[in-house]
Amino acid sequence: MKKQYTTRLEVASKEDIKEILQTKALNIGANGMADYILFTVENIEDKRTRMKSAIKEFQGLLKDLDGQEQMVKEEIATFFEMNGIDKLEGDRVSSITVTQPAPEKKLIVHDKDYLVRKGYIKVSLDETKIKNDIDLFDVKVAEMEVVELATKAKINKRRSK
Repeated sequence: MKKQYTTRLEVASKEDIKEILQTKALNIGANGMADYILFTVENIEDKRTRMKSAIKEFQGLLKDLDGQEQMVKEEIATFFEMNGIDKLEGDRVSSITVTQPAPEKKLIVHDKDYLVRKGYIKVSLDETKIKNDIDLFDVKVAEMEVVELATKAKINKRRSK
């Protein structure tokens, strides 16, 4: 793994960012400052990518552990049943018993139209269509709220030739 250098911007507070940029502008000029900003943003993006990858890996490990735990419990239950064991007590555990979980219920619909006619239906607003047609309503039944977002710098990376 390559050595990761951290810029001051990556860990700076909102108030310190302007001061850091001012100092960089005086010390290394506009071109150097642009590269410094790009380096900072790339570092943050790389960290996010590594974190997402680690999270994905951990989720896979958790899924494997869940599967292993389930398999162990099922095999213990099978062993207990085969050997006529109803309950096992230990020094560190109060007891281990075999339990039969409640069966899962899954709905299978054979006649959707019949159920719709009987009123088993959920209605929701088509917000996209309302946004498109909002000016056509005679009465004020809805309105658009405009939320101003903070301006952000956009970094355009140079394409390598």
